Amino acid sequence: MARLIMWNLMTLDGFVEGPNRDISWHFDVWGDELEKLSVEQGRAAGGLMFGRVTYELMANTGPTRPARLRTS
Repeated sequence: MARLIMWNLMTLDGFVEGPNRDISWHFDVWGDELEKLSVEQGRAAGGLMFGRVTYELMANTGPTRPARLRTS
């Protein structure tokens, strides 16, 4: 059976998203170390699962979104 690992990007004071569900700050904290950890845990877990809203927010962050999140 695959493991389920839950990730929440949140500041110490509980900030998760800005006005209008803005999650662009996530990309400010995402770096090589977090990328490596994410890939390693994803492989160990066997896959990724997102809720619809989270997936849409990540996939539609605009033309500067990282290539790994582009849907087209």
